[in-house]
Amino acid sequence: MRGWIGTGALAAALALAGCDRQPQQQADAPAPAVVDPVAAMKALDPATQLARAVAVVFPDERSRAVRIADQSYVLTPARLVWSGDRPILVSGGQGDDCHACAGTLVVHYLKVADDSFTVERAFPAAAAGTSFGGAPDWQLRDDIASVPVVEARRGGTFQGFTCSRAQLVALTDGGPVTIADDLPIGYSDAGAVTDGKAEEVEGTIVAGARDHDFAIRYSGGVTGTTRYEKAADGAAYTISGKPAAIPAC
Repeated sequence: MRGWIGTGALAAALALAGCDRQPQQQADAPAPAVVDPVAAMKALDPATQLARAVAVVFPDERSRAVRIADQSYVLTPARLVWSGDRPILVSGGQGDDCHACAGTLVVHYLKVADDSFTVERAFPAAAAGTSFGGAPDWQLRDDIASVPVVEARRGGTFQGFTCSRAQLVALTDGGPVTIADDLPIGYSDAGAVTDGKAEEVEGTIVAGARDHDFAIRYSGGVTGTTRYEKAADGAAYTISGKPAAIPAC
């Protein structure tokens, strides 16, 4: 009768259909993500980064006391900065409490190790401090050179005259390098003037072309600009042209 298929024909048809089926492909497991420890550390908030650096550099209170030449300093960690993939801990150093004593700025060059740091090198006198053993006031500049630059200010008052100087320290891969120092950045004779108006001058460091030049612009009792260019040796900066006439202490 029509509509019926013999048992043998049915078995043959099923066998042929089975031949057309492909074995199910097993999906490959995704490869584990490769975690860059430097990128992971940079992604943390600054406070966490600083805490991890401090735990390695200063494991106890005794480790915060250092001696440079004949002076002792107590270090206070201030900030973790990055020069490319290089983490650097910047700390202020409080020295002896005397008028002519100066503090210091200390930097530790670190290296990322998994989720922590290790110390590679320490530079206890990266920048000079101010009077009465104080650490310098400082800020980080990214507009002066192709590496971060610390602008550190120091000064003091002597017989009523107050003068401040600036130091520029480049955080190079090989360590901190002073590229300009003893820059006149401020003056006041307010403590010495008994009659008449005091003269006060304030300077601001203004970046030029990176790794080439910068200037100090003065306002107050003296106005003008002193320009600095990188010297022929490629390291320090020197005055270019006529400097502004700033009073000295």
